[in-house]
Amino acid sequence: MDQFKHELKNLFVEKHLYIFMLDFCGFTPMIIDIDLTHLECPRPIYIKLPIRFAYNDDNDHYIDFGDGIINIISSKEIENHCYKEKDKYQIQIYGEIEAFDCECYYTNATQRVKYTYITKIQQYGTSSIKKINFYGCNNLIDIPDYLPSSVTDIKWLFFSCEKLNKDLSKFTTTQITDMSYAFAYSIFNNSLDSFDTSNVKYFECMFLHAQKFNQSLKHFNFQNALSHYDFIEGAFSLNRTKIFLNI
Repeated sequence: MDQFKHELKNLFVEKHLYIFMLDFCGFTPMIIDIDLTHLECPRPIYIKLPIRFAYNDDNDHYIDFGDGIINIISSKEIENHCYKEKDKYQIQIYGEIEAFDCECYYTNATQRVKYTYITKIQQYGTSSIKKINFYGCNNLIDIPDYLPSSVTDIKWLFFSCEKLNKDLSKFTTTQITDMSYAFAYSIFNNSLDSFDTSNVKYFECMFLHAQKFNQSLKHFNFQNALSHYDFIEGAFSLNRTKIFLNI
């Protein structure tokens, strides 16, 4: 099999043809829209995508950066990519993605960079992604209607998202174990009636300073909760008569 893969790569010298073959074989990429036009920095522009590939996946990963460059990635993380022009691009990522984690690369708050250039997640692709968050994606305006059933961790989901107020009624959350900080410091204010929290262990700061949130949480199940401190701290719009939390 390895020899066949090597020969196949040699056969399709043009990376665009290899991407075509992946599409033809039913490999659906993750698709991300980015906008570099508003960035106040000189050209060229270097960006890093918050993608981590699965550690148990030894296959190569293919990233079409939307500027005519397609890279083959053998490592578990994507290196910085250089864009020569301030423009809008659509990125397609083929491979077994473990996490879309905007918070993971920084060890303290002073090092964190806001992913202001990410504007839309078109689709998650066919990978068995485990962790998703859009920490600091201030210009993110849309994500898919669904949450992949493989996801178990949505810590920091909409943290500090200033433009995203998504209808989450189609989200399946039965498998989620960590919802901490999910809506903290965000503008989110939509119903969470579809959320099943029976398997969630970590609720801490879930609505911390979510100052626009004012939805019912009566149905939330805390039977497996290990941590829930500051769950609604600073959520000043929340009508306390709507919650009656059984913690």
